[in-house]
Amino acid sequence: MAALAGCIAVPRSVEGVPSDAEWLVLPLRSWAAIEHGEPEAVAACLGPPCAERMKVSILRLRGDQARDARAVLADPSRLARGLSELARADDNPRRADVATRISAERFSADGLSGFVIALEGEGARTRSAFGGALAREEGADLRVAFVVGDSREGVEGALRQIAARAF
Repeated sequence: MAALAGCIAVPRSVEGVPSDAEWLVLPLRSWAAIEHGEPEAVAACLGPPCAERMKVSILRLRGDQARDARAVLADPSRLARGLSELARADDNPRRADVATRISAERFSADGLSGFVIALEGEGARTRSAFGGALAREEGADLRVAFVVGDSREGVEGALRQIAARAF
């Protein structure tokens, strides 16, 4: 029985997000190969009952990944510039006429620092996406909450809830 338990990463809910049926708690096994850190919890609310679509994850970063994340947390405009450069270099003709405005700024909640980023499509046929992160130092590790959603207000609200309950 113990050997079987080692084959699965049991899903854990993300503290600070609703625990109702609309929120899907995802098994960590599929996330275990993430090079950038150790996943602690992943949850998503994607279906019609959700006020807005949202994905939340908690990662523990170490070493170079923690160092790189600290640099982005200190200056989130680096992330916006990097994504803008990728968009400009994209030569896919299907996306050639899609204009996206990318902005990032610092964000804080309950003494934790992070950022909020907006990828806003310009034009009637485009969609926007918003994301954010908050981090807490834990020795040499960096514990980070990531949120991606349909609205800036929703992302910021989720980050505040996670900061108050999970961090």
